[in-house]
Amino acid sequence: MEIKQLIDDYIHWLKKEITFEKIEEYYEITTPFLNSANDFIQIYVRIDKDTIFFTDDKNTYTEKIGYTFFFHSINKTQGVPNKRKQKKGR
Repeated sequence: MEIKQLIDDYIHWLKKEITFEKIEEYYEITTPFLNSANDFIQIYVRIDKDTIFFTDDKNTYTEKIGYTFFFHSINKTQGVPNKRKQKKGR
């Protein structure tokens, strides 16, 4: 089996297994992946105008690295900023 087919199969499986539910202003997204407590990993997404906020409600990242990690807002109209530094003279 070719790698492209494996990737396509994985993406198809992932789309089929992810579920979401609207809870007030957030969407609760449940993944098919398990954390160390054998619970499904969930993330919460809130859309506010042109900004998307992500949180894991301090569950996933805290248990692994000991502090809360959160995603910064991403402006949909501007996209994700390019963090690579440009070489001088370009």
